Amino acid sequence: MKRPLDFWSDEAGAVTVDWVVLTAGVVLFATAIGAMLNGGGDSSIANHMRQVIVNAVDGVGAEGE
Repeated sequence: MKRPLDFWSDEAGAVTVDWVVLTAGVVLFATAIGAMLNGGGDSSIANHMRQVIVNAVDGVGAEGE
């Protein structure tokens, strides 16, 4: 009867569980942000940022010539 009580009171794996839960939350948050940024269509933030970068690179190339 002593072993089950020792198992429930042992906190050796608690830190591991905390890190697993924390890491899962970060991955979930990053996935949600990625899905939001890459929402699809021409109105997505990713496409807008890509176009801004292309325009900036084209502008620098035109000035250098």
